[in-house]
Amino acid sequence: MNKLKAATLVAFVISLVASIKMIDIDWHTYIIHFTLWTLVFSMAAIAFKQRGLRILALNLALMFGLLWFFEAVLLIKDVAEWGTIRRVKKNIPREFLADHEILGMAPEPGRVYDNIVTRGDDLVYQAHYTFDDNGYRITPEPLDPQAPAIVFTGCSFTLGEGLNDEQSYPYRVAEMLGRRYRVLNLAFSGYGAHQTLVGFQSGLYQKAIGESNPVTVIHFAIPEHPDRSVGALSWGQRAPRYKLTEDGRLKLEGTFKKNASLAEKIRHRRLKESVKSSIGRRLATYRTKDEDIKLWIRILLETQEAVHRDYPGASFQVVFFNTPHVNTDRMEKALAESGLQYHLVMSHSPELKKKEFFIPIDGHPNAKAAQRLAEFMISRVLPKQNKP
Repeated sequence: MNKLKAATLVAFVISLVASIKMIDIDWHTYIIHFTLWTLVFSMAAIAFKQRGLRILALNLALMFGLLWFFEAVLLIKDVAEWGTIRRVKKNIPREFLADHEILGMAPEPGRVYDNIVTRGDDLVYQAHYTFDDNGYRITPEPLDPQAPAIVFTGCSFTLGEGLNDEQSYPYRVAEMLGRRYRVLNLAFSGYGAHQTLVGFQSGLYQKAIGESNPVTVIHFAIPEHPDRSVGALSWGQRAPRYKLTEDGRLKLEGTFKKNASLAEKIRHRRLKESVKSSIGRRLATYRTKDEDIKLWIRILLETQEAVHRDYPGASFQVVFFNTPHVNTDRMEKALAESGLQYHLVMSHSPELKKKEFFIPIDGHPNAKAAQRLAEFMISRVLPKQNKP
């Protein structure tokens, strides 16, 4: 073996080991992948004497070289837009995303968390989150301990990610209603309709509601929720996994992490890797299927059944934050055909689409938007008798 072939073999082994090691690195690793393999196959094209092998190596070098070029161009574009190559970093204790046997993940109860989010040297936001002894974000105590309840469920938009306790919209609703109702915020970051359903089916949410009599349960949805319902994410695999049976009912089949099919595991790995690449984030995103939206609707319908079964006098309502998104029109149509009671935020408050209502870089609604959402809930969602 001549020296060039030996060097090529060494480069191949080093590149293979490095590529495997980078699987667990959460960063822009694909620019490094493409650089390494362009060099390896360029060396191989020179080292091989056989015409067939040389042509193969040359084509592979060209392919990886082109991938490197487009990755570099798009990465430069991203840096120009973001101002840094560094990704958003959340500095928060591990206990904030603790394992939960029913919901998949949840914060440890009875704690205050300081969430500091940065990008490079820039502070995106800093907020404190306080969770009660049941593990739910605090809201103002009602003036009357026997006050009827208003229950909110959903994801980070309802939790109030990026906002202090008193800035979340459930907190603002309680204040604006004069603390005449016990307002519960059962939402958490990364949740979807499937957590709301399992929360009621398991009795977990009933425990949080306690002796209170809910007048309504309001589930807040965003366009990404159908993807969460089927586990089509680069994260969130600890969440409950529901599947439709042949008779159209739902069956709880463990979690996506433990009970995912081979196809779902491959999809998760692909999505997890895609976020490390500027090309991947544009081309390898999940394309929501009609079946996913059908499952999402079925989950909401069975949640409604659970609410009406345990609280006959309470309404179940879906509030859809129908921002411009590839899923929005299909989700609106599915809601219209479902028989569910629902409300479209942007259809009544189109100004909330403006950038001034979102936390820069992060993308969650800011305090100004939370106030508008609280006003929307009181004026359009809550039953008339609940208005101040």
